[in-house]
Amino acid sequence: MHEILHCMAGSRIPMVLAVGNRSVFAPHGMHCDHTDTMSQRDTGWLQLYCSTVQEVLDTIIQAFKIAEHKDVKLPTMVCYDGYFLTHSLERVDVPAQEQVDAFLPPYAPGELDHLEPGGIPLFTSFAYFDNWYMEFKYQQRMAEERAKRVIEDVDKEFADRFGRRYGGLIDVHRVSDADVVLVMMGSMAATAKYAINVMREAGKRVGLIRVKSFRPFPKEALLETLGNSSVKSVVVLDRFFHEALFSEVRSALWSLRNSLLMMGVMCGINGRDVNPYNMIDLAERGFEAIARGSVEEEVAMYMVRKREEAEA
Repeated sequence: MHEILHCMAGSRIPMVLAVGNRSVFAPHGMHCDHTDTMSQRDTGWLQLYCSTVQEVLDTIIQAFKIAEHKDVKLPTMVCYDGYFLTHSLERVDVPAQEQVDAFLPPYAPGELDHLEPGGIPLFTSFAYFDNWYMEFKYQQRMAEERAKRVIEDVDKEFADRFGRRYGGLIDVHRVSDADVVLVMMGSMAATAKYAINVMREAGKRVGLIRVKSFRPFPKEALLETLGNSSVKSVVVLDRFFHEALFSEVRSALWSLRNSLLMMGVMCGINGRDVNPYNMIDLAERGFEAIARGSVEEEVAMYMVRKREEAEA
């Protein structure tokens, strides 16, 4: 159904799709990684990644307001790790229907909205004539850029009404005075936050940036956060067998390339556990890079059994 995702985004349909992230056949796998949504990252959909069950509930509510905003009108994926979040038991605060209705009023399409009877039917192929296709895509791209501000605003408004906030585009934990920062998406961040607090007690200055919005990608937010910090080494964790997040982070931080040591780690694929000890180990790799003055391996796959035999 890959082509239909392009159709929904290009038609500017403000729908919300809840995605329990799982690996993709073959070989056979059904546990958590981000292969399914990473392979759809450039279809024009917004993508928001969650780290807890409470955040999933709250983000779905927020996502409708973001998607339906007059400056956005783009479909939105709310992504959450399969099994780790889809099948876990966690106490959540479910807002009353009246509270949600006050925060998220009924959708009111505009006079030119394609969902309104009599509106412009974007499902037709009229963009082909006189070749207006590029102009449509330009508008779509600008809407994605405007979504950055809308995501931040909706997160703040949600916090004012419900008392919970998730950082908007990125969730930052103990970064300003850190030497090493771990960057990741999804449920691994909860584990990383615990491990970082343990390392802080031992005197290790480690921080965390959880990328909440992968599309639109928060380039400016990352650059500002790390540019105003003491960070020397960045370790990016991808729950995907290609380093998609690392590539985006490296591109966003290109202007800081002479002051930051960056490495990408692919881990947790098909639900392989990444525990607090692993997070500590990965942070230590950042400290080792600082001591060496260089990155030993820019991109690596973490915890591969019999790696030497596989490379033979």
